[in-house]
Formats: sequence, C-alpha cells, structure tokens
Amino acid sequence: MRQSLWFLLFILLNNSAFLYAQGYYLERGQNGIGIQGVFSSNKDASMIGGSIGFSASGMFDFGLSVGSVSFEEKLLGEEVSATALSPFITLHAVKQNETTPISIALSASYESDSYSSTVLTQNNLELNASGYTIGMSIYGDVQTSPIMKVQPSLGISYFSLESELKDNFGNSITDKETGTVVGIGFALLFQTAPKTIFGISPALSIHKSDTSFNVKAGFVFVL
Repeated sequence: MRQSLWFLLFILLNNSAFLYAQGYYLERGQNGIGIQGVFSSNKDASMIGGSIGFSASGMFDFGLSVGSVSFEEKLLGEEVSATALSPFITLHAVKQNETTPISIALSASYESDSYSSTVLTQNNLELNASGYTIGMSIYGDVQTSPIMKVQPSLGISYFSLESELKDNFGNSITDKETGTVVGIGFALLFQTAPKTIFGISPALSIHKSDTSFNVKAGFVFVL
C-alpha cells in the first residue's frame, strides 16, 4: 500500500483534531456540551466518526471521539476495517474579546486503533496502533448577522504513532512514525436557539504532499 493502514487512520482522525473541541463555539464564561459528526477523506481512505465532549467556561474542553475507516486499497486482496478511539483535551489559552482580535487554543489527544481483516484472522495476526497528538490553532469569530458567525482557523500539530503487528506465538513487528500536520478551517456557526449553536466546519489538512478534506457538523448546547 502507498501508506500503512495504521498511519492512514491516525492521520484521518487527528488531522481534524482541533475541530472537535466545543470551546470553539462558545464565549468565555459559557459551559457547554457538544455532539458532532465528522467525515474525512483523502486519496487513500475515508472515515466517518463523531465526538462528544464538555466545555468549562469556554476555556477548557475534554471529550472522546471515535472513527471508522475504509481503505481504497486492499490487504492481499481482502478488505480491512479499522476503528479508533481518541480522548482529547483543549485549552483556549487566549479568547477573543473587544481588545483581543484572535483566540489561541492548545490541544492534545491520545489515539488507540484496532484493525480487522480476513487476512489477519486467517494468519492469526493482530494489528494495533496507538499514539498522541499535540497542537496549537489560531482562530477568530466574524459576526456576519445576529445569528451567524464565520470562524477561520489555522492549526499545526505534531504527532507520534507506533504500530504493532503480532502473531499468536508472541512474535511482533513494530513501526513508528512522527510528523507535523497543518490544518486550515472555515467554520459557519449559527445560533439556532438561545442556548443552541449549530456549526459546520469544512477544513483541509496537509501532511507532506498529502491533503485530506474534513467536514464536521454538530451542536453545542449552552448550559
């Protein structure tokens, strides 16, 4: 395959990691619960997933995301499926206000991936991967109407990922990948009710010569 299976899933889920946090929707002092769905795709694979999380005072977010990926290429002629679980935290270190024109967010996530395929099962093999991402993003709100904002964003993250392929005799092969990802987003936020915000966030994520398209949509409920 052009890229390893474990690396593709990690990149698809974490390329848009900075988009998950609820605090991007909220102002300082607001608490909220967010539920989002996400679709991510590049030339080698596509993923659907979602997240749920909580934001404290619009400044500190934590939550859990899950993703399921399908690959364009096959492993020895057989399809491969994969799932990923990723807890995440985000600190909005700087929040936009009347005197500060931008916001700055710092984020971190951990990911655990598991894979299944007829090829792996028939050969008594297990393929798993895990790793982490840390990153920073700059974003800002532009009020275009009483109920709508646009929110451009620019983020960069560093990732480290290790995979392990092992058999039932205890033999294993490991591999490790590190790198950086740049994300460019443009969110549309709608105040659909006094305490409900709907957002849709298309974005591009760039790693070396590879580009992924991501779109997230969901609601944040202000508490």
